[in-house]
Amino acid sequence: MKKNILVFVLAGVLFLVFGGLSKPASAQYIKDDTWKPVQMSGGMGFKAGIPIYMFNDIKIDYPSDLATDSAGNIYVADVRKDRILKLNPSGTLIKSWGEAGEGNTQFNSPFGIAVDSINVYVADRDNHRIKIFGLNGNFITSFGTKREWGGDGIGEKQLWYPADVAVDSIGNVYVVMSSVLESSEPKKQFYCVKKFSPPSYNEVMALDCEERDLISPAETEFVDGEFAGAAPTTIAVDVDGVIYVGAGNYVMIFRPDGSYVDQFGGITTFPGQNGRFNGVKGLYVSGKKIFVTDYYGDRFQRCILMSTGLAAGYICESYGAGIVDGPFGIAVDPSGNVFLATHVKDSVGADSGDVVKFKLIQFKAPPLRGYIRGG
Repeated sequence: MKKNILVFVLAGVLFLVFGGLSKPASAQYIKDDTWKPVQMSGGMGFKAGIPIYMFNDIKIDYPSDLATDSAGNIYVADVRKDRILKLNPSGTLIKSWGEAGEGNTQFNSPFGIAVDSINVYVADRDNHRIKIFGLNGNFITSFGTKREWGGDGIGEKQLWYPADVAVDSIGNVYVVMSSVLESSEPKKQFYCVKKFSPPSYNEVMALDCEERDLISPAETEFVDGEFAGAAPTTIAVDVDGVIYVGAGNYVMIFRPDGSYVDQFGGITTFPGQNGRFNGVKGLYVSGKKIFVTDYYGDRFQRCILMSTGLAAGYICESYGAGIVDGPFGIAVDPSGNVFLATHVKDSVGADSGDVVKFKLIQFKAPPLRGYIRGG
């Protein structure tokens, strides 16, 4: 009898290690060294008094975000060159548009980008606007007016340093904003998520969007309807309209009406820990898979929803450690390949950027090993 109990317990342990904790998938991501988009070269220049590298019209300077379309083309927000680049799946430049300025086809630090079947949406951060273009770069429309510091709340259609943009399956546009006023005492924070509805892009939802005293970082990042302790920096929406917001070391989840559901993540307690993050800067959602850039962890993680409810467990695996440096934006093409906007320093310590591709390798059977459960 005791022997049978021992066997049963041992079987249960083996299931937890190799079954219950093994990844349900059968995939791996490997850096594609054959994919080489337009490369960096050029001399020194300046923007707002800051020395930067200046490149000719077909060179990537400092990418902040990425998006892909159904044909596998990659759109790059080249923030320091105030333009958008469109590359084909092989990395060849198809189109480049934009220059510094406030006009319809001009940008002042285009920081976030999203694409649907017909349009390209750009968070023109320092112009405090969202600009919409066709897939070939033709200007369509824009919305947003600049908010000023002081007073409570934020007016309808007012934007303040939009950091990222997302679009859902019916064309609703989601904008995440964050800013800190250092000159005030006490310091002030403004953290906000808004939703706009086409065709006139009327404002239909606002989360937080109040100017408050700056809060020190907190373990729980969304408290009593406020982003507490960490600025929301990136946003994604799934096919059901569920909203995912990256803030600090967390990914937060909201229903389509903006009501809070759950969050996962938190700062890592040991190097390489999966399911926790050191600076969430980019999100991409595909089905039950959530791709997260771990900026200070120099990697990206793929997290999978493990049950049917929204407030559910996630398991995460990481890729790119030791290969990428400071990943910001992330996008996944229709074939499952992952593209990262990375920020690196060159041999003289100057900041520059690159776009890196990780190709998807499918396995016929899952490897027999365990992994760390996130959270």
